[in-house]
Amino acid sequence: MQTIKQFFIVGFLLLVLSVLNTFAQSTPPDPIVLIPGIGASVNLDVFTGIPVQNSWDFAKDAKNYHNLINALEEKGYVLNQNLFVAHYDWRQSNLDSAINYLIPTINQALQNAPAGKVDIIAHSMGGLVARAYIEGNQYYNAVDQLFLLGTPNYGSSDAYVVWEGGNIPGHWNVSLKNRLGFYIGLLDLFTPQVSDNYDAIHTFFPSIKELLPTYDYITDKNTQATKLTSNLNEQNSLLAWLNSEPNLFDLQDRVSEIVMVAGTGTSTVNTIPVVDRGAEPKLWVDGKPDPLDPILNDANGDNTVLAFSAEIDFPYVPIPVKDDTSPLLKWFAQFFTPVHAQSTALINYYVVSSPHEELPTNAISHIFASLGLSAPSGVILPPYEPNAILSFWFASPVDVKIVAPDGAVITKDINEIPEAFYESTSDPLGPKFVTIPNPINGEYKIELTGIGNGEYHMGVSHIDDNSDVVNTVQDTIVTGQEIGYTVNYNPINETIPTEISEPYELEETADPIQMTEDLIADVDAYRTNGLIKSFFAYKTLRINLVLVLEGLNDLQKFENDLITHPDDKKLQKKIKRLQEGVEKGLKAFITQVNFYKKNKLIDPTAADDLISKTEKILQEISD
Repeated sequence: MQTIKQFFIVGFLLLVLSVLNTFAQSTPPDPIVLIPGIGASVNLDVFTGIPVQNSWDFAKDAKNYHNLINALEEKGYVLNQNLFVAHYDWRQSNLDSAINYLIPTINQALQNAPAGKVDIIAHSMGGLVARAYIEGNQYYNAVDQLFLLGTPNYGSSDAYVVWEGGNIPGHWNVSLKNRLGFYIGLLDLFTPQVSDNYDAIHTFFPSIKELLPTYDYITDKNTQATKLTSNLNEQNSLLAWLNSEPNLFDLQDRVSEIVMVAGTGTSTVNTIPVVDRGAEPKLWVDGKPDPLDPILNDANGDNTVLAFSAEIDFPYVPIPVKDDTSPLLKWFAQFFTPVHAQSTALINYYVVSSPHEELPTNAISHIFASLGLSAPSGVILPPYEPNAILSFWFASPVDVKIVAPDGAVITKDINEIPEAFYESTSDPLGPKFVTIPNPINGEYKIELTGIGNGEYHMGVSHIDDNSDVVNTVQDTIVTGQEIGYTVNYNPINETIPTEISEPYELEETADPIQMTEDLIADVDAYRTNGLIKSFFAYKTLRINLVLVLEGLNDLQKFENDLITHPDDKKLQKKIKRLQEGVEKGLKAFITQVNFYKKNKLIDPTAADDLISKTEKILQEISD
């Protein structure tokens, strides 16, 4: 009888399980809100003070997020339908970012949330924004699962040199160093209340202070004694608040699952030895690092955040769902989680071998497993990170053209340089940025055209794993004026790889098509004025030039096609034949003019002018 009773109980449970499973499968997934890390979102209008609030996007080189987004789209998620990106002004306090940027994004996502909840995937500082919302007073039971990827829950030692010294750590990702350097440089230049990087960061980047560690990380280099963080002058009040026991209770109670992913296997700054700040009036109030760029002295981190900081030390820990738990039991556990004294949240902590910036890619398998998604098709590799970046920035009123050593051009309308990108504000007179990853060595030409009257500023920087060199110039320009500079880029052989030349006036740009059209107009004018005395000579010369003009137009079209198809051999042969035909036609024109001049059918002065202009067209084509 007992056996039969057990049989019926098991059968009943299996039936309930089957019904619940069917229901779970038929329920649409929660929308996902992705929160990027520091420096990954860009809105040049906001950063430069132009009042346009709707142009947020990923930074051009923040490609790891695109890997994650593409993988989610493969599973049926659609951007701005059930997959949203909460871009934010990462310079501001994370509390402000939660209120001003995250909550509106969540509200948008909830409009298409069948269960009335969203899942949050947050990377780095984005995790602090998420926690500031969930643990704050404006939370309204809107989050189901929370993913924290490399979030500095107890801070990052790197923040010390940024906040107390105004320095960007040399070991940071090259792209991030480049972006932060630009923004800080602009603030230094155009904001009256700042005089250096330190002032710029303390005035406009309060978020950096919210990355300071709450663990003990400062040591006296002379005595080897550890300084208690609680005794330091600069302390992180945000993390102290987020990690207070009541707030951690709230964090666990307000979500159903917390998944933390830490990167490891990469040398990371842990402790920072310091010496006395000396006579420095404002920097290093808690001691000057020695060496100034702290040593990467802990292998258990991701180059930016230590593994233990990416985890949260909850005051109580519910029983987690183990990796080796069967999918059936794991699914069953979400409905029958053992009642805990104060929490029902599932907590999972994973460690992956990954640098900090690559976690949005390298954590995809853990994210998908917790979301109940099958593995993505194929292997998803982190995007290639540049070894060096050459950057140009311009504070207008100028239009910009940059010509690489191999002749490739980048402007606001043209980009022939591989992996390079051009960014600008919505205001044509606003700042412009050109970034060239892995630049080739040689002479870069900078051509500026005035689109207004006034002062312009230009900066050129070279950033790699070992150095950060910035040079700037300023001058005045008027509308239509063209000014050129050169930058001889050779970081190995030159002490200053981005030294800017003296300015020079650009020669008027010669366009063979326009020059030929002008030449046809001259032939017409000389006939009208009687300087071409023979109608036959006039028609012969004009027909020859019209054929040359047709050839030049075709040549331009094919050369443009070659930009997108550089290996097209047939196209290359067509271009060569066309160029030879155009040159032959121009030389024939010169021969004709000389013949008519000798036979007194063309005025000698007019003939010499036509020949001179034709020779210039030939020179432009050959160049």
